[in-house]
Amino acid sequence: MTSQEAGWYWAEGDPDGTKRYWNGASWAPGIVGMEPWRRAGAKVIDVAIMIVFSLLLVLIFGTKFGNTYLLTLLMLIVAVFYEVGFVTTKGGTPGKLILGFRIVEVENGVTPPKGSVAALRWAPGLIGVIPFVGAIASIAIFVMCVYWLFSDPNRQTVYDKVAKTYVVMVPKNGTGL
Repeated sequence: MTSQEAGWYWAEGDPDGTKRYWNGASWAPGIVGMEPWRRAGAKVIDVAIMIVFSLLLVLIFGTKFGNTYLLTLLMLIVAVFYEVGFVTTKGGTPGKLILGFRIVEVENGVTPPKGSVAALRWAPGLIGVIPFVGAIASIAIFVMCVYWLFSDPNRQTVYDKVAKTYVVMVPKNGTGL
Protein backbone atom coordinates (compact mmCIF):
# COMPACT_ATOMS: atom_id res chain seq x y z
CA MET A 1 0.00 0.00 0.00
CA THR A 2 2.21 2.80 -1.21
CA SER A 3 -0.04 5.02 -3.35
CA GLN A 4 -3.03 5.26 -1.01
CA GLU A 5 -3.73 8.64 0.57
CA ALA A 6 -3.53 9.04 4.35
CA GLY A 7 -6.43 7.56 6.30
CA TRP A 8 -7.76 4.58 8.25
CA TYR A 9 -7.56 1.22 6.44
CA TRP A 10 -7.35 -2.48 7.12
CA ALA A 11 -3.70 -3.59 6.99
CA GLU A 12 -2.65 -6.99 5.68
CA GLY A 13 -2.03 -9.34 8.58
CA ASP A 14 -4.32 -7.45 10.98
CA PRO A 15 -7.46 -9.13 12.37
CA ASP A 16 -10.62 -8.80 10.24
CA GLY A 17 -12.79 -5.82 11.10
CA THR A 18 -9.88 -3.72 12.33
CA LYS A 19 -8.01 -0.81 10.81
CA ARG A 20 -5.00 1.36 11.43
CA TYR A 21 -3.77 4.73 10.25
CA TRP A 22 -1.79 4.95 7.02
CA ASN A 23 0.07 8.28 6.87
CA GLY A 24 0.88 7.97 3.18
CA ALA A 25 4.29 6.35 3.76
CA SER A 26 3.91 3.87 6.63
CA TRP A 27 1.43 2.28 9.02
CA ALA A 28 0.89 3.72 12.50
CA PRO A 29 1.21 1.06 15.20
CA GLY A 30 -2.26 1.39 16.81
CA ILE A 31 -5.15 -0.83 15.68
CA VAL A 32 -8.80 0.26 15.99
CA GLY A 33 -11.60 -2.17 16.76
CA MET A 34 -9.83 -4.54 19.13
CA GLU A 35 -10.83 -6.16 22.43
CA PRO A 36 -13.76 -4.24 23.94
CA TRP A 37 -13.57 -6.29 27.18
CA ARG A 38 -9.94 -5.32 27.62
CA ARG A 39 -10.85 -1.68 27.07
CA ALA A 40 -13.63 -2.02 29.68
CA GLY A 41 -10.96 -3.39 32.03
CA ALA A 42 -8.90 -0.26 31.43
CA LYS A 43 -11.87 1.83 32.54
CA VAL A 44 -12.22 -0.31 35.68
CA ILE A 45 -8.56 0.37 36.53
CA ASP A 46 -9.09 4.11 36.01
CA VAL A 47 -12.25 4.13 38.14
CA ALA A 48 -10.42 2.24 40.92
CA ILE A 49 -7.62 4.82 40.87
CA MET A 50 -10.16 7.65 41.00
CA ILE A 51 -12.06 6.04 43.89
CA VAL A 52 -8.86 5.76 45.92
CA PHE A 53 -7.98 9.35 45.09
CA SER A 54 -11.52 10.51 45.94
CA LEU A 55 -11.37 8.73 49.30
CA LEU A 56 -8.11 10.54 50.00
CA LEU A 57 -9.81 13.85 49.15
CA VAL A 58 -12.65 13.05 51.54
CA LEU A 59 -10.17 12.20 54.28
CA ILE A 60 -8.16 15.38 53.69
CA PHE A 61 -10.93 17.89 52.91
CA GLY A 62 -14.12 16.17 54.03
CA THR A 63 -14.64 18.09 57.25
CA LYS A 64 -13.77 21.40 55.59
CA PHE A 65 -16.39 20.90 52.87
CA GLY A 66 -19.62 20.68 54.83
CA ASN A 67 -21.48 20.65 51.55
CA THR A 68 -21.54 17.32 49.68
CA TYR A 69 -22.16 19.14 46.41
CA LEU A 70 -18.89 21.09 46.74
CA LEU A 71 -16.95 17.92 47.51
CA THR A 72 -18.54 16.22 44.48
CA LEU A 73 -17.59 19.19 42.32
CA LEU A 74 -14.00 19.04 43.62
CA MET A 75 -13.80 15.31 42.78
CA LEU A 76 -15.20 16.00 39.29
CA ILE A 77 -12.56 18.67 38.71
CA VAL A 78 -9.85 16.25 39.81
CA ALA A 79 -11.28 13.58 37.48
CA VAL A 80 -11.22 16.00 34.54
CA PHE A 81 -7.60 16.93 35.26
CA TYR A 82 -6.75 13.23 35.61
CA GLU A 83 -8.24 12.37 32.22
CA VAL A 84 -7.16 15.47 30.30
CA GLY A 85 -3.70 15.57 31.90
CA PHE A 86 -2.83 11.96 31.18
CA VAL A 87 -4.36 11.95 27.70
CA THR A 88 -2.50 15.10 26.58
CA THR A 89 0.84 14.10 28.07
CA LYS A 90 0.89 10.31 27.75
CA GLY A 91 -1.76 9.54 25.13
CA GLY A 92 -4.04 7.71 27.57
CA THR A 93 -5.09 7.26 31.16
CA PRO A 94 -3.12 4.86 33.38
CA GLY A 95 -5.71 2.10 32.84
CA LYS A 96 -5.48 2.42 29.06
CA LEU A 97 -1.69 2.61 29.10
CA ILE A 98 -1.34 -0.44 31.37
CA LEU A 99 -3.53 -2.51 29.04
CA GLY A 100 -1.86 -1.30 25.83
CA PHE A 101 -4.24 1.37 24.53
CA ARG A 102 -3.63 4.92 23.31
CA ILE A 103 -6.03 7.68 22.29
CA VAL A 104 -5.54 9.11 18.81
CA GLU A 105 -7.27 11.75 16.74
CA VAL A 106 -9.43 10.30 13.95
CA GLU A 107 -8.35 13.05 11.56
CA ASN A 108 -4.63 12.27 11.60
CA GLY A 109 -3.90 9.30 13.89
CA VAL A 110 -1.81 11.51 16.21
CA THR A 111 -1.23 10.56 19.83
CA PRO A 112 -1.30 12.20 22.25
CA PRO A 113 -4.17 14.33 20.96
CA LYS A 114 -4.19 18.09 21.38
CA GLY A 115 -5.32 19.37 24.76
CA SER A 116 -8.56 20.72 23.33
CA VAL A 117 -9.41 17.27 21.93
CA ALA A 118 -8.63 15.62 25.26
CA ALA A 119 -10.80 18.17 27.07
CA LEU A 120 -13.63 17.64 24.61
CA ARG A 121 -13.49 13.90 25.34
CA TRP A 122 -14.54 14.70 28.89
CA ALA A 123 -17.35 17.13 28.00
CA PRO A 124 -20.18 14.55 28.28
CA GLY A 125 -19.03 13.70 31.81
CA LEU A 126 -19.68 17.25 32.97
CA ILE A 127 -23.43 16.69 32.69
CA GLY A 128 -23.20 14.84 36.00
CA VAL A 129 -22.88 18.09 37.97
CA ILE A 130 -26.43 19.14 37.10
CA PRO A 131 -28.55 18.31 40.15
CA PHE A 132 -31.05 15.44 39.68
CA VAL A 133 -31.07 15.51 35.85
CA GLY A 134 -27.30 15.01 35.71
CA ALA A 135 -27.50 11.62 37.42
CA ILE A 136 -30.11 10.35 34.97
CA ALA A 137 -28.21 11.76 31.98
CA SER A 138 -24.98 10.20 33.27
CA ILE A 139 -26.65 6.79 33.42
CA ALA A 140 -27.95 7.24 29.86
CA ILE A 141 -24.45 8.20 28.65
CA PHE A 142 -22.98 5.16 30.43
CA VAL A 143 -25.50 2.83 28.76
CA MET A 144 -24.78 4.37 25.33
CA CYS A 145 -21.02 4.01 25.93
CA VAL A 146 -21.33 0.32 26.80
CA TYR A 147 -23.61 -0.32 23.82
CA TRP A 148 -21.32 1.47 21.35
CA LEU A 149 -18.17 -0.06 22.81
CA PHE A 150 -19.47 -3.49 21.86
CA SER A 151 -21.48 -2.66 18.71
CA ASP A 152 -19.55 0.11 16.94
CA PRO A 153 -16.97 -1.31 14.51
CA ASN A 154 -14.48 1.35 15.64
CA ARG A 155 -15.28 0.76 19.33
CA GLN A 156 -16.08 4.46 19.76
CA THR A 157 -18.00 5.47 22.88
CA VAL A 158 -19.88 8.73 23.40
CA TYR A 159 -16.64 10.37 24.53
CA ASP A 160 -14.79 9.24 21.40
CA LYS A 161 -17.55 10.37 19.06
CA VAL A 162 -17.80 13.82 20.67
CA ALA A 163 -14.03 14.41 20.48
CA LYS A 164 -13.48 12.57 17.17
CA THR A 165 -10.96 10.15 18.65
CA TYR A 166 -10.24 6.44 18.49
CA VAL A 167 -8.82 4.30 21.25
CA VAL A 168 -6.23 2.11 19.53
CA MET A 169 -4.50 -0.99 20.82
CA VAL A 170 -0.74 -0.68 20.52
CA PRO A 171 1.30 -3.88 20.73
CA LYS A 172 4.17 -3.88 23.22
CA ASN A 173 6.75 -3.90 20.44
CA GLY A 174 4.94 -0.98 18.74
CA THR A 175 4.84 -2.52 15.28
CA GLY A 176 2.32 -5.32 14.87
CA LEU A 177 0.33 -7.86 16.83
